Amino acid sequence: MISTRVLRNLTTASMGTGARIALMELVVPELNADFSSAAFDMQMFVNTRGRERTLPEWQNLFDRSGFVLEEEIGLQSIGKILVLRPKD
Repeated sequence: MISTRVLRNLTTASMGTGARIALMELVVPELNADFSSAAFDMQMFVNTRGRERTLPEWQNLFDRSGFVLEEEIGLQSIGKILVLRPKD
């Protein structure tokens, strides 16, 4: 999976530097998705065969890539900033 490969490269590059990675992403609710989240998810699927992720799905991806989700910052828009650090 391309996303795992990209994150693993970031893990390697940031290891031992104290750096944090900040991703601005949509995090789809596990239940009762609002219209905006559902529309973005459908658009991503139709246009790229991809999909938006729930928080547990993001955490699984980060875990497989060598990152830990350190902080989740809610924005006034529909996105969130996910702050990652390499696993110790």
